Amino acid sequence: MVAVASSGGVSGVHAGRKYGFACTTTDTEALFEDSESEALVITTRHDSHAGLVLQALKAGKAVFVEKPLCLTLNECGRMSAGD
Repeated sequence: MVAVASSGGVSGVHAGRKYGFACTTTDTEALFEDSESEALVITTRHDSHAGLVLQALKAGKAVFVEKPLCLTLNECGRMSAGD
């Protein structure tokens, strides 16, 4: 496990230490752009899942997302269309 991101920083540092991540960051974009990582785990608030999953897939990453994958039929449609 390479990196963990959190918006506040403190929770990311705690999770990083607890689960053995090499680094922590508040720069979520850096995780999508990192050519060394092959997969992302998304465990954010439910309303951000769909957008982050789409961003990860567009970046060529394998994705594991906690449920729910999305909250609306529109978000579901965007995923099946590959938006």
